[in-house]
This record gives sequence, C-alpha cells and structure tokens, in this order.
Amino acid sequence: MKRRWLTALLAVTLAFGGSASVLAAETDGGAAGNEVEEDENPVEAAENEEIVAAEIFSEVDANGLAWNLEGGVLTISGNGMIEENPVPVDLKDEVISVVIREGVTGIGKEAFSYYHYVEHISIPDSVREIGEFAFYFDDLLTSVNLPAGLTEIKVGTFGYCWSLAEISIPDGVTKIGGFNNCGALTSISIPESVTEIDEYAFANSGLTSISIPENVIKIGRGAFAHCTSLTEISIPKGITEIQCNTFADCLELRRVTIPNQVTKIGDMAFWGCPNLLEITIPNSVKSIGQATFAHCQRLQTVTFKGDAPKIIKENEYSSDEEPFEDVLNGIAYYPAGNPTYTEEIKAAYGSGLTWVEKDMPKMSFTDVNDIDWYYDAADFVFSRGIMTGMTDTEFGPSVKLSRAQFATILYRMEGEPEVAYNPAAFPDVREGQFYTAPAMWAKSTGVISGYEDGRFGPADEITREQMAVMMYRYANMLGLDTSAEGDMSGFPDAGRVSPFAEREVNWAVGAGLIKGDGGNVNPQGTAERAQCATIIMRFMDGYGL
Repeated sequence: MKRRWLTALLAVTLAFGGSASVLAAETDGGAAGNEVEEDENPVEAAENEEIVAAEIFSEVDANGLAWNLEGGVLTISGNGMIEENPVPVDLKDEVISVVIREGVTGIGKEAFSYYHYVEHISIPDSVREIGEFAFYFDDLLTSVNLPAGLTEIKVGTFGYCWSLAEISIPDGVTKIGGFNNCGALTSISIPESVTEIDEYAFANSGLTSISIPENVIKIGRGAFAHCTSLTEISIPKGITEIQCNTFADCLELRRVTIPNQVTKIGDMAFWGCPNLLEITIPNSVKSIGQATFAHCQRLQTVTFKGDAPKIIKENEYSSDEEPFEDVLNGIAYYPAGNPTYTEEIKAAYGSGLTWVEKDMPKMSFTDVNDIDWYYDAADFVFSRGIMTGMTDTEFGPSVKLSRAQFATILYRMEGEPEVAYNPAAFPDVREGQFYTAPAMWAKSTGVISGYEDGRFGPADEITREQMAVMMYRYANMLGLDTSAEGDMSGFPDAGRVSPFAEREVNWAVGAGLIKGDGGNVNPQGTAERAQCATIIMRFMDGYGL
C-alpha cells in the first residue's frame, strides 16, 4: 500500500481584501509577501474570521481503489474489492458519511468497523459481498442501502450499530446474521428468499415482533436471545429444531407457536421468559433440553400432544436445571392413557407442574372427513407423529409424495436417531435441509441406495414400486419376516413392474400393504399422501409395531 499524500489544508476565506494576497504569498513563494502588514499574522487573522477548515485524506490502495476524505465524507471509487481500509485511525472519527461508488465489487471483513460517528453509508449494486463485522460498532449509523445482488448478511455485519432503526434486506439474500445489539431496530422485513437465520443474528436487538418466512429451515442458537421487547413469534413449518438459547431472556414473549415438524427443543431455548403464558409441545417433539422453560414463572399451561419427550443435555456448558425449573403452579396436560408419562418422567421435568390427563382432540384437518376411505390411516399416522399436515388445517391427501418426504416418514418411524452429515452420501443432499438427516440415515442403513448416478432425488415424486422397495428394505433392517409372496396374476399390469422391484412389490402385495389402484398394481404411478398413510398403517398394524 503506497500513500500518495496526507496533509491538513487550511482553506482561508477572509472578509477583507488581503485574502488574495495571502493566497498569492503561499503559491508564488512569497513574492507578494510585502502586501501583508508586518504586525498581522495571516493565520491568526483567519482564525478570528472563523476559518472553514477541512481534513483531507487521499490514497490509492493495493487494489487500485481511490480513497478520499473531505468535509466528513469518505468516498471510495474504482473497480475491485475493498480488502483493507487505509484511513488512519486518528481520522476515523472525522467520517460522517461513507459513499462507495459503482464499480467496487465487495467490502471486506471489518472494513468500516469502529467508525463511531458515521451516520450514513451508500453502497452500489456492483457490490456482491459484504464481509463479517464490516460495520461493527458504528454507533451512530442510522441508514444504509444494501445492494440488490447481495446473498448473505454475515456474522456481526451490523453488530452494535445501536442507532440503526431501519434497514431493507433485498430479495435474493438467503442467510441473515449480524444484527445483534441493534437496540433501535424494532422491526425488520425478511424476504422470502431467506432460508437460514444465523446464530445470534438478532440477539439483544430492539425487535418487538418479526415475521419469519416459511422458507426458513434453520434458526441458529441464540438468534433472538435477549430481545427483551419481543412479544410474539411464529416459527416456520420448515424448522425441525429449536436450538439452544434461541429465545432465552425474551422478557415480554407471551406466545410462541411450535410447528408440528419440530423434533427437538434445545437447552435453555426459552430460559428466562417470565411472561410466557402457554406452550404446546406437538407430538413430533421427541426431546427437550435442560432448563428449556426454566424461570418462566408465569407459565400457566403446558400441553403435551405426543409421547413424553426425553430430556437431553446439549453440551458441557448446558445448565443442570430441570426443563421447567421455577415454573409456579403450571398445569401440564398429557394424553390420557399414554404410558410414557411415568411418575419418574413427570418429576424429572420440574416440581412446579401439576399433571392432568386429558383426552386430546383428534386431527382437525378440513380436507379429512370421517367418511373418507383414508380417514383412519390419516388419523393413525398423524397421532403418532409419523405424518403431519401440509398446513395446520390441511392434510393434503391427494398431494403427491416426494422421495425426501417418504424418507422422512421412515426416519420418524425409526425414532429419528442421531446421524452425521456425510456430503459423499448423496451429491444432491445439502446440509441443513429438512430431509438431510433422513437421507443420511436411509443411506447408512441401506433403506435407500439412490439412483444409478448416485443422486438421492429429494424433490422427485416417489413411485409405488420405489415405496415398496424402501419398505421392504426397512422391514429387513428391523429383522421382520419378509417372506410373504402375493398373487400378482390378478393385476393386468403386473408385467410393468421394473426388474429391480419385482421381489419387493410381490412382498408388499403378499403382506397386504398394496391392494391395488383401480384394479392395477400401478407400479410407476406416483404415490399420494393418503395412499402412503394407508400403507404405513397396514405395515405397522401387520407387524405389531
């Protein structure tokens, strides 16, 4: 990095005719110096007349970007990435506004951190990347325009920007982090493109409410911790885990909706939410962490819809408090006749709960009626948390089933065992998807081997013969008897069964899982959710599971 010049320039403007002589003396090597009276110091005279002075800094950095600071405005122009900030530390406090010109392609890590007096930042659409902690601790920053091509707001980007009250996140951003300790930020609009909210993204911010798009499938630990003004939040249906400390110390939080897909609630997830009034634990939840609802003193109603979740401990730093420590006179409802709620389990949750058996209402989907042929099957899989609704009110009986969804169903039947992500298992299965763990489990157990090219095909609609193959492999994995053979002669299209699935379809017919589709076995036909629920119910009933 080469500094071209740095100086303090005094631009003197005088209210008397000698001003031109002073400038001439500076530029002409003193040739006009005789025009200044001997008893008058030009600098002192200028100070008496309220000189306008400005610090000026100019430099070209290693990437060829020109930096210029004048009158409190820092301007960066050229083509390339901002990697290091050449402005001396002693001049940072002179910057009130940052203007980045079109042509700059990125802003590096910590590029403008600790600019304590900057109020506005202008970023052009040519910028595609903003690094971690780029504007960290810019105390007086009130406004910033984010470029349209940005895809991620990284960790700490606007951390401790206390005065940032409003910001617009452009469509196309998929991951959000870095608004922690933004005390003036009371609301924010998150675009539909966002799929992940990073760890501590909004921790200790001023949020009073927030709408999270349904496309979000991951919320990191501590994402909304210490949001003391947050009163209500709805968790997207794609979330399968509420991580450690996610809503800890949200003092005004009163209501939370936990969707049916959530299987795990981590340690201290709602720790210290004294105004939380009620919570429903859906039947999909299999485990609850320690101190999950500890110090929620006003918690009045806890409703468990499924089997008693196991109590888990996240890591060595977890609290040793019981899940409902310090809850005062709360009522815990649990399904009548459910044997998993033993006295030992109840005691392990905490002493502040009074346990009451309750006949839980059955499913209330508007598209499932008690006269429908699939009613019992839908109720069977729903009540056991094997299949959930497409929405809170719709089961989606005629919706085509994807391979990812069916793998998830088998994974739930198996109790959702812990499994590590292996990128080599399937090239088209990314980490963090709702089907990632089911796909990893299915691959490791041999239940699903994938296509010949190695792909899993998560979005592909599953065929009836593919379902039969996976069910057959799952039955063998459980050590069940798969020797049944069906009479295929009654199906006109029996010859259309693919060679790889002949044995498995034959077994599915013999075991009573497949009884025909309009008189045909329909091996390449796409399975619908109602058909899948029926096959699962027949399988579990037939094998006494």
